[in-house]
Amino acid sequence: HPEQHTIHCLIDVPRCYESGYAIVEQDPDTGIYDIAYVLDDYENEQLRQILNTTWEFDATVRSGVQGFVHSVVGIPDGSTDPPSLQSYDVALGVQVVTGYVVD
Repeated sequence: HPEQHTIHCLIDVPRCYESGYAIVEQDPDTGIYDIAYVLDDYENEQLRQILNTTWEFDATVRSGVQGFVHSVVGIPDGSTDPPSLQSYDVALGVQVVTGYVVD
């Protein structure tokens, strides 16, 4: 249940943020979430900076904030399963993906 995932986990727990982030999507028929895209190193670092800047108050407050939704712009790389979402240098094939962020 990514809507219950805490900001604390995303930015304070080393094994969580070191594993990298992914965007999940919910299957409309089953309600089950699955990884839609894995973020590349650049996108992971950008998201870490956003999280740390937005949620810079103490970990106790972050522990109570759940369900981080974010939009990422990138190019899906179909060579992996699930596909990674790579940062882009050109606008060709760029997609905007919005969803819950998990580690």
